[in-house]
Amino acid sequence: MAADDTTKTKKRELAVYASVADHLTHEGIDSLKATLLRAADSSFIDTAHVESYKYDDKLHTYVEAKIKEAGKYLLRIEARDYQTRFVPFDIPKMYKRESYREIKPIYLHKIRTQKPSNLALEGSDSTIVMDEIVVKATKLKFYMDGDTLVYDADAFSMAEGSMLDALIKKLPGVELHSGGEITVNGRKVDALLLNGKDFFDSDRELLLDNMPSYMVKDIRSYERTPDNAKGTIREKTTQKEMVMDVRLKHDYNTAWLANAEGGVGMRFGSQEDFRDPTKAPPFLGRAFAMRYATNSRIALYANVNNLSDYRTPGEKGDWSPLRQAEGLTTSYTLGANGLYEKNENLRYQGSLNGTYSDINDANHTSSETFLSEGNTYGRSFFTRRSYDFRMNTNHDIRLRKPGALWGAFKDMYFDHRSSLEYLHWSNFSNSASTTLAEDVSAGWGKAWMDSLMTPNAGELLRRYALNRTISRRHGVGRHYSLQNYGFFYTSPAHNDYVGFDLSYNYRFSDRYE
Repeated sequence: MAADDTTKTKKRELAVYASVADHLTHEGIDSLKATLLRAADSSFIDTAHVESYKYDDKLHTYVEAKIKEAGKYLLRIEARDYQTRFVPFDIPKMYKRESYREIKPIYLHKIRTQKPSNLALEGSDSTIVMDEIVVKATKLKFYMDGDTLVYDADAFSMAEGSMLDALIKKLPGVELHSGGEITVNGRKVDALLLNGKDFFDSDRELLLDNMPSYMVKDIRSYERTPDNAKGTIREKTTQKEMVMDVRLKHDYNTAWLANAEGGVGMRFGSQEDFRDPTKAPPFLGRAFAMRYATNSRIALYANVNNLSDYRTPGEKGDWSPLRQAEGLTTSYTLGANGLYEKNENLRYQGSLNGTYSDINDANHTSSETFLSEGNTYGRSFFTRRSYDFRMNTNHDIRLRKPGALWGAFKDMYFDHRSSLEYLHWSNFSNSASTTLAEDVSAGWGKAWMDSLMTPNAGELLRRYALNRTISRRHGVGRHYSLQNYGFFYTSPAHNDYVGFDLSYNYRFSDRYE
């Protein structure tokens, strides 16, 4: 039995991982060599495995050393143009179900070199003067950088005043759909990033409609591991998501951005017509302001109009008739959202939006039915006036604690999302119709709708009407919706992991007519 236990112990291996990066840029290092040594006498044990890959447009380098027994060890890290470093680490105990362990990141310092004082060639005292040459380069619209598809924004000719949405529509293989949905070569983009940060994905249209195209350096499309699996043992088994990363030019990495527009039209008619809200002059006002930096952003926006139209013409001049509104809608919108991120271990994102709408709708119908015994004439109308106020707020906070805690847990992750929506509405509607034996409705003049709605029928109705219907409705209602979602994930010191998620939804609605 003793021999069998010894054999099992020798076969057990523990993979020790460590990231290696430049101490200034924190980027991975190419041409790396790593060796595993005994700490007691620096004797050679094995050559460690080195792996490099690109993620978020940044090089990452990892070293993997296989440990067969508990003890004290050294990692010798060598790289061209860098100082060699010896990193001690201790494995006091190897657990039966533990297959890997991660140690602290390793940072290398570059070797300082003295720059030559002149560029003279040894053994030469002559000067060669060359003719002037001109080198012209053609900009590539897109190219592959490893697994990343890069679009060069300067390679596309854009009209003055173009926003980000117009630039994205010009990218080969990219389609922009309603609601801010983007596809790259037919695959849906799961997240829209700004300088590698998930600043606007919850409201993409804010970024698409208000970010000037001249501020963009390039747009990158690649796959990445979702945030809730990054840095955990689930990273290798979780399906990667497609992202589009908008990279700004250096001068615009931290800036204020604001724009506004407004306009008013004219309607012609009598003074009496202008008392009718459906005949008020059309108007539009819109304002947007944003301040963003490498780890934060805040945006404020407002919109007011009575155009009843949320559509915009496409690049080809097409419109979306399915989204056309009915009646005249006057709306007022005010909102704000913000984000703060610190060291990828703390992230908060929140938004608040309020909208008030006034909808005025009217429908008038005149008809004539041809019958052998005599034609009949119909007259009807429907009017509706509704008001609603809608407010919603969303909040998301994420916390990550990498490394071990109390010697029992590692790679802890917490995500809490909450949303609250409130809606209050009130509507009024009137409708009436009549069928007449003779076409005498012109005798009512402009007040014909009042004549139809009068409880006591007038002389013309009593004499010529075959039937009449009247309907009045008044409805009031409100709606509350509260949603909460929490997710907690941690991994014990072994290779197991534990996750908990809790969701809570509450909805309440009431209405009466």
